[in-house]
Amino acid sequence: MPSPAKLRYEPHPALQTRDFFDRLAHRWDDMAHAPEEKIDAILTRAGVPRGGHVLDVACGTGILFPALLRRSPVLLRAIDLSPGMVAQARLKYAGAGVEISAEDFYAFRQRGFDCMVVYNAYPHFLDKALFASQALRCLNTGGRLVIAHGCGRRALNTRHHTGPAQAVSTPLLSCSEEALRLGYHFAFDVMVDEEDRYILSGVKK
Repeated sequence: MPSPAKLRYEPHPALQTRDFFDRLAHRWDDMAHAPEEKIDAILTRAGVPRGGHVLDVACGTGILFPALLRRSPVLLRAIDLSPGMVAQARLKYAGAGVEISAEDFYAFRQRGFDCMVVYNAYPHFLDKALFASQALRCLNTGGRLVIAHGCGRRALNTRHHTGPAQAVSTPLLSCSEEALRLGYHFAFDVMVDEEDRYILSGVKK
C-alpha cells in the first residue's frame, strides 16, 4: 500500500470540469463568440426544427439562445455544469423565456425533448457511453440530437491538446467515428466535417 506521502488527490472529473469553466465564466464571451448568421446556418444545416421542446446542453453563457428562440420553441430548456456560466446566462437573458439551471447532464432527469443541441461542448463529456444513454432518455422517439462546433475538428483538437483544457477534454473524432461511439439507436443523417464547422446530427430511432 502506498505511503500517505505518495497519495495524490485526483478531483472527480465532473468537479474538475465545473471548476475549469467556473474560472472562465466572467470572460467567456470575450473568448467564445461567433456571428449570429454563422450559428443560424449551422443550426439550419443540422436540422434543428421549429417549435417543440428543445434542450440546450452545456449552454455556457447562452450563445445559442437567440438562434434557438428565433425557431419559436414551445420550451427552451438550458443546462450547464458550471454555476458561473449559468449566472452569466441568466444575467444576459433574464425574461427571454429560457429555463436555465446548473445541472450535471449525466444526472439530468427531465424527459420529452424533441431536439437536444450540444454546441462547442461535446469533447468535455468524457464518458461517451453515458452521454449517449442520457441523450436517448431525454429525447422523444424521432427527436433530434445535434452535436456541433463553430470551428473545424483539427483546430478544436489542437486547442484542447495543450494547457488546462486537455484535462477536461477528449479528442473529437470524425463524424463517422463519433456516430459509431454514440450507437445504433440514432440514425445520423447530417455529417459535416469542414475547416470552419463540425456537425453531427441525427434522430432517435
